[in-house]
Amino acid sequence: PVFTDRLLIPIHDRAGHPVGYTARTLAAGADIPKYVNTPATPLYTKGDLVFNYHRAKPAARKAGRVILAEGAMDVIGLSKAGIREAVANLGTACTETQLELLRQLQVPVHVFYDSDAAGRKAAYQFGKKAMAAGIPFVVVSARGLKDPDEIFQEKGAEFLQETVERTISFPEFLLDYLAETGNLENYEEKLRYGEEVSEAAWKLLKDFEQPAFFQKLRDKTGFDFSVRKQVPTVRSRPSQRRKEKARPPLPVVRQGRKRAEEAVLQVMLSSRSAASRYREEVGFFDDPACHILSLYIYDAYRHQESLDPQSLFDRIEEEEAQGLLADLMARQLPENAQAFFDDSLGAVKDHVLGQEIDSVNKRIQETDDLEEKSRLAQEKMALVIARHQARNRKEG
Repeated sequence: PVFTDRLLIPIHDRAGHPVGYTARTLAAGADIPKYVNTPATPLYTKGDLVFNYHRAKPAARKAGRVILAEGAMDVIGLSKAGIREAVANLGTACTETQLELLRQLQVPVHVFYDSDAAGRKAAYQFGKKAMAAGIPFVVVSARGLKDPDEIFQEKGAEFLQETVERTISFPEFLLDYLAETGNLENYEEKLRYGEEVSEAAWKLLKDFEQPAFFQKLRDKTGFDFSVRKQVPTVRSRPSQRRKEKARPPLPVVRQGRKRAEEAVLQVMLSSRSAASRYREEVGFFDDPACHILSLYIYDAYRHQESLDPQSLFDRIEEEEAQGLLADLMARQLPENAQAFFDDSLGAVKDHVLGQEIDSVNKRIQETDDLEEKSRLAQEKMALVIARHQARNRKEG
């Protein structure tokens, strides 16, 4: 039988309903999988679930963070150490559904994967996805240590609690991880290494953190990545401005965030600056197909100033992203692409702010803490003002 000589741990959906099991082997040293999960069923799809989510949700909001581990036993070990805000993706690469569940917690993620090669690779892959999705996160620095459950067993609760507090930024993680997995003796690899690390630094680090970090990167590569390329602004001549007024009106952006995201991607396919601007101002796509396609676009622009949609199509493995790209390639880009992009970007931002307001409203209803209600009311007011100002700028 599949679960013989294994410890069965129930898996629940986000509402707390049991839907399957994960089973850890009790046979030490045996050449068998460490974990075995329930086969996929209509109720249980591993990539759609986050282990312990229903229990960790209130604890995460109270603690102001969520700990993301690899396995169920890691979550149990953290819980035994008094750390209740831990969840796990059960050893799988984090899916778009799992990312969305983490984002809904509205707290930073502390990535606490195993410190071996596989665990560090998984942390890297999660970090790339989280960064693109705009999810705040840090990495627990546990080099030379075992996984959370083994740390608890061997060193106790206090040591595990101290370990969880030792965190580094994702750029700091990349500085070492990519140096270990790449070849900095090769000029082209060293240049790509610096570009990837610096891109994360510009996006994730605060202004006061950047000088010291870029000095570290310069020590590693010999290159100074602290100066970003400035794109010159092209001023239209009076005759060009008059000519623009005679252009036909822009097509109305179709309703809904998905349509707005598709419009953004349509412009991004032909504009590196549009891709950079969306990444800086929003950072993530809500629709799964749009999000996957955006990752391919961002990656292509890392290596080239312009991209060929057909070549991009050939690189994409996911069918839904391929279908979306084919659809976008068949659409005609409006003549005034910049204004079309601005309208689409504004529509996405409006939806994002609306979602955040809805989330705050729900949290206000769920809490009985008057102080927390007051704080959430102020947060909601700031979001409402931001959306009102954005709409006024668009109308103006």
